[in-house]
Amino acid sequence: MGDHTVPYLNEFMAVDNDGGRVATYPDTIVIIDKSTGEALAVKDARAGMDVALLVSKAGILPVSSSSIDRVGIAECEQIMGIDFLDHLDPTLRPGTSAYVSER
Repeated sequence: MGDHTVPYLNEFMAVDNDGGRVATYPDTIVIIDKSTGEALAVKDARAGMDVALLVSKAGILPVSSSSIDRVGIAECEQIMGIDFLDHLDPTLRPGTSAYVSER
């Protein structure tokens, strides 16, 4: 996608460019088809499409326990051959968001 590479494994898992890693799962990574305004599934993304890339950093939206499970993430690293654990925010907690206040 332009200057960005977006590796995937059932979903978009990272965003890289010449400057390094831009986003890493469990960040939310969405590719929007500009012609329809709809999010693209991995299976529907094609070279040459006019798209927009959106990223929401993990912690802005709540995360699930499975999305920050170090064992599962290590398996993704092994399968994909790219780093995830080095980019995982150790302060993330399941169901929490940086913008949800404590009551």
